[in-house]
Amino acid sequence: MAELVAGLVVDALISAAVEQLFERLASVHVIDFIRRKKVDQNFLEDLKRMLTSANRVMDDAEKKMITNPDVREWLLKLQDEIHNAEDLVDEINTEALQRELEGTSRLKVRNLFSSRFSVKNVEYRLKKITESLKDVVNEIYELGLKEGVETSRPSRSSAQTTYMVRESDICGSDADKEEIIKFLLSEEEGRQQISVMPIVGMAGIGKTTLTQLAYNKIKGNEVAVEKPFDILAWITVSDESDVSTLTKSIYGEVNGKEDCTDLEPFKLQEKLRKVLEGKRFFFVLDDVWNIDYRIWNELSKPFECAAHGSKIIITTRSTQIASVFSTVPKPHVLQLLGDEDCWKLFSKHAFNNEETTSHPNYLEEIDPKEWQNVLESDFWELPQKDGDILPALWLSYYYLPRHLKRCFAYCSIFPKDYEIKKEKLILLWMAEDLLQSRNSMMLEEIGEKYFEDLTSRSFFQVGGNGKTFTMHDLVNDLAKFVSGETCLRFDGSYSEDFKWKNFTRMTRHFSWTKQMITPDIIKKFGDLSNSRFIFEDYFPKKFSKSVASLKLLRFLDLSSTGIEEIPDTIFRLYNLQTLLLRECRKLAKLPDSIGNLKHLRYLDLSSTEIEEIPDTIGALHNLQKLLLSSCESLATVPDSIGDLKNLRHLDLSRTSIEKIPDTLCNLQELRVLDIKGLRLREMLPHISKLKLLHTLTGFVMGKNSGSKIEEFGTLQDLGDYIEIQILDNEIDGEDVSKANLKDRKCIRELCLSWEGVNDDSDNKAREVLDRLQPHTNIEKLYIINYGVRSFPDWVGHHSFCRIESVSLDVLTNCHQLPPLGQLPSLKSLEIRGLDKLEKIGDEFYSSGSSSSSSGVGVTETPPPFKSLEILEFRGMPQWEEWSWVGGAFSNLKELQPIDCPKLNGACLPECLPSLTELRISSTSPDVVASLARCEYPSLRSLRIYGCPRQWNLGMLTSLTYLTIEDADAEKLVSFPEEERQLPSFLTFLSLRSFKNLKSLNEMAFRHLTSLQSLWIFPAHSSMLARRWDACISHSSIPM
Repeated sequence: MAELVAGLVVDALISAAVEQLFERLASVHVIDFIRRKKVDQNFLEDLKRMLTSANRVMDDAEKKMITNPDVREWLLKLQDEIHNAEDLVDEINTEALQRELEGTSRLKVRNLFSSRFSVKNVEYRLKKITESLKDVVNEIYELGLKEGVETSRPSRSSAQTTYMVRESDICGSDADKEEIIKFLLSEEEGRQQISVMPIVGMAGIGKTTLTQLAYNKIKGNEVAVEKPFDILAWITVSDESDVSTLTKSIYGEVNGKEDCTDLEPFKLQEKLRKVLEGKRFFFVLDDVWNIDYRIWNELSKPFECAAHGSKIIITTRSTQIASVFSTVPKPHVLQLLGDEDCWKLFSKHAFNNEETTSHPNYLEEIDPKEWQNVLESDFWELPQKDGDILPALWLSYYYLPRHLKRCFAYCSIFPKDYEIKKEKLILLWMAEDLLQSRNSMMLEEIGEKYFEDLTSRSFFQVGGNGKTFTMHDLVNDLAKFVSGETCLRFDGSYSEDFKWKNFTRMTRHFSWTKQMITPDIIKKFGDLSNSRFIFEDYFPKKFSKSVASLKLLRFLDLSSTGIEEIPDTIFRLYNLQTLLLRECRKLAKLPDSIGNLKHLRYLDLSSTEIEEIPDTIGALHNLQKLLLSSCESLATVPDSIGDLKNLRHLDLSRTSIEKIPDTLCNLQELRVLDIKGLRLREMLPHISKLKLLHTLTGFVMGKNSGSKIEEFGTLQDLGDYIEIQILDNEIDGEDVSKANLKDRKCIRELCLSWEGVNDDSDNKAREVLDRLQPHTNIEKLYIINYGVRSFPDWVGHHSFCRIESVSLDVLTNCHQLPPLGQLPSLKSLEIRGLDKLEKIGDEFYSSGSSSSSSGVGVTETPPPFKSLEILEFRGMPQWEEWSWVGGAFSNLKELQPIDCPKLNGACLPECLPSLTELRISSTSPDVVASLARCEYPSLRSLRIYGCPRQWNLGMLTSLTYLTIEDADAEKLVSFPEEERQLPSFLTFLSLRSFKNLKSLNEMAFRHLTSLQSLWIFPAHSSMLARRWDACISHSSIPM
């Protein structure tokens, strides 16, 4: 099975590469170059002919390599020559770019490197590649490969065989079982005749098992159904999911007696319709792969005559397929098992359904070195057998379109559990030319589509913030498997001996972590002259000579290393496309020789000590992304940055740059300009030239700010995040309106900040803020250093129904908050630095007007802050009163009053039913004391910092986590002072800065029967340690 999969993978990757190489060979740049250099065009034609010949027999090679290792070797040779051809085309395209710029004012810089940039020995290299390909093609006849052979898809019988399931076989997933049964028992609402519930999840997660359990319960009458189903059928969907095949399968399950092999599809559908007419049915379509809307629309026609309340459950790995079927609000997505359920599953099989306590001798502590030996064992690299999880995952890969296969295989460079941002991955794909251009779509948009497609097929697991993703370990193994010999990654998963067996001259992507670096690796490093990817975390100086031998290296990551200067050998890696130096804290200089890296497309210097960018940066004509974020020592960038013709993403955020070169306006391909946190005094004078710009994180407005506001107004494609800095309030209100924020539907995050001391007694800042009203599509709003007492009407208006986050920061003159309670989607609210605010009243919850109305009358106003989950007040020295409106904050989960010394404790909301976390810091003593009267039934975590001693917390019966720090406890020698002061269900207790604490109250601690961890800082007394042992026998007490 492993050989089968490996061969099919190689074939799929080659086919995709050949298609893209054909496109590039036909480009104007390549044709013009061949003519100009007077290269014998016969070599180019021979190259195309050889590739075409090889591509024609690819299907037959896919079939025969299963049993013939020589065919497998032939495919690997072909792949290697395709890589060589790609390298040559890259060099030709780079020289073509250089020639386009020869007439500009930067000629001197280019002449310095022109000899290094010209493509050497083109005809010889083209001849050599063609001759090698001829040898490969000649082997076609020796191997007996034929054109036009159709290759059948691999059988999925082992992957889709369904066996009897027992409920005791399932660990966890109780909520999933309940949800499926609830769906089957639910009565239909409205006109919905047939309800369809998709169950979605990665391979092997239990979709079929859970569905079969529910199916058996219904079939065996184990669940009371008010209206029993007349017909039940389980259909395992075939690979070729056409209407005729599926209809036969369903009809065969429903009426198995009749032979319908020769029936026309429409006659078969009519027969099925008659069987289902007026009947209430329950169907399961298991393991659906490739049914689209057209197929489903035709397939479901016979169902229309069935009785109301009919149900269909489908299982699939694809969210896109689920969306075609689903009639429920959301498809049911299965999640991974938690640690506790994983342990139950393990112990069930390890101890044969008996309690672990029945086998005390089976459990023993194992030396960590032994675990390490197991982890690094070669066993994990043995070929998978039929029916194992890897073949099941392989099927998911097999059904991917060719362009997605290459992108997924590229992800083998990432170690297991590695989190990466979606945007970064897309740009890395771009640097490898893995994104195929389509009509007018931008490459970034194509990359987004690729990412969504892979995510919908469960290859990626998106993080909670939606911006990072990981791959499940098994999926990561699959990526490593499909990349084959072209990628070798050291991340601790192999023993060293095994790893070195896998080195071949075809290794083109090579990565490692510093834990795996040994003298033997250093010695053997020099032999890898074809490697294209290396280093994740470490770069000792002794490697610099070895690196020079990696002539085809394309990806080099030296991030977070201690290098003080970049070795000269790096700048002789002329094929390098990606260079990552992020967080090299000692790196202060970027040499002029950076201009040698003519193929460089991605350069990351973020968070280094770089002080200057050399003029030669302008020679990097292929550069697409330049990241200089958080280079705090960097004060300028050179004018030559305007020569980076292909630059699409420039990040200058949080540097010391005060002026951006005017030449930046020459970057016609620029999409992203990140200047967040810069102290600019003026803007680019002709920023409107950047027609493709869709992300501009900063714009300066002021009387003498350079660029006119109408220039900003012409950038119609701006979206995502924008920060507008108002240098002064002398700008004319009519001019501010030209920014036209109100019509910009694509802006999601808006930050409006004022510079300097902003004591605006004549309300000019209010007028500016009023005219900067954004479109109602905005999701996040930040207002900083706004110096007026009140806000314009749009702030907090209910029409901003998509706002999820608001931050009001450093509003020194503010006396009244806007009616933010009216925002229906608001989830997070931060209010900070309001020096003069004394009271939060009813105006905070509503403006007093109805949120909506109709011709009949006024609708009921929803409760204020109905969606709010996080609320923070910080740095409000005069705040005393907080009016509370009944029904408000019904969904609040986190509350943080911080540095509010005058806040009256009686003002805390009396009932917060969803509150799980409360942090109180530097407030008056009665704030903590007031908790005794509050109803917080869901409160789990309480953190008290810098508050005078008022710790009667026994009534907080749901509390499990408590931290008390920097309290007024000078005279406290024993804790707690009285019994029942602490909740009895605490599992974690931390006491910090109790300087005179000498003992624990033994009687009080006897009530803490659930305590697991106790932290005390500092702990001076030896008597205290003895008290821990005496009164908390079941606790873990780390020092």
